Amino acid sequence: MKYKFITISALLIFVFLFSIQAQASGLSDLVNSELDTVQEGITGSTTAASLENIIINIVHTVLGFLGLIFVVLMIWSGYQWMTSGGNTTAIETAKKRIINAVIGLAIVLAAYSITEFLVIQVLNAVN
Repeated sequence: MKYKFITISALLIFVFLFSIQAQASGLSDLVNSELDTVQEGITGSTTAASLENIIINIVHTVLGFLGLIFVVLMIWSGYQWMTSGGNTTAIETAKKRIINAVIGLAIVLAAYSITEFLVIQVLNAVN
């Protein structure tokens, strides 16, 4: 039992650190795009494309974090279900958490689709 807990903990830490690295690279892209915006502002170029990149990078970073939360909830629920030992209360709790995580993921994906559509429409209206 202790070995399983250590293995699951190490896996979660690995996923968390990988996610942080991915988000850091997204933030690096965000900083670079903002530097490009400043440079374009100095040279007098339009910044609509840079604004689009900034918004998209922010949305992608938030979605990456929410995806990490989804994965953690699924692993936690699966672990609880597998180690329940036939306890119906623990199984029902794990099932409810899995269902809620999937519903949350669907809401996040719908929000992403709506946001992406609105950003494209607003930027097309500005241009």
